Amino acid sequence: MKENIKARNVMYVDGLKHNFLSASPMCDQGNEVVFQSNGCVIHELDTGKTIIKCIITQNNLYILKGGQKQCYLSKTDENELWHRRLGHLIFSQIRKSCRLKEVHDLPDIIITKNTICKPCLVNKQPRVHLSENEGSTSKPLELIHTNLCGPTRKKSPRGEQ
Repeated sequence: MKENIKARNVMYVDGLKHNFLSASPMCDQGNEVVFQSNGCVIHELDTGKTIIKCIITQNNLYILKGGQKQCYLSKTDENELWHRRLGHLIFSQIRKSCRLKEVHDLPDIIITKNTICKPCLVNKQPRVHLSENEGSTSKPLELIHTNLCGPTRKKSPRGEQ
């Protein structure tokens, strides 16, 4: 079996207690997944070599057999994740919080020059102001200004709307 197997284009599931590997992306990356009564085997299609063996548990879960299992998260993705978690706080303030240890378990954030955050760009766009005539009244509470939100079409990272 190969020493280093890398799964590409994987997704992170927040709160999941165990790592998992989806068969479909493995097949998309030029592999074959063969399920058997005692487990499953993943082969490279072009060479036929076995790259991963799995055993099946009583709960019908397939566990990787042997080898070292690691999951890596790139620093860029982690920076953007913390930027969103902290309400799109500017990176210099996140760095300051990191240095002062103001947030528990906040990793060392690296400020990248070419980071583009679409929600931040949209919220910084200039808005058209009302003319003086549109906003003037002669009696108290004749015109009320308020900020409203919703309904929104964008789901949160956890799927809430």
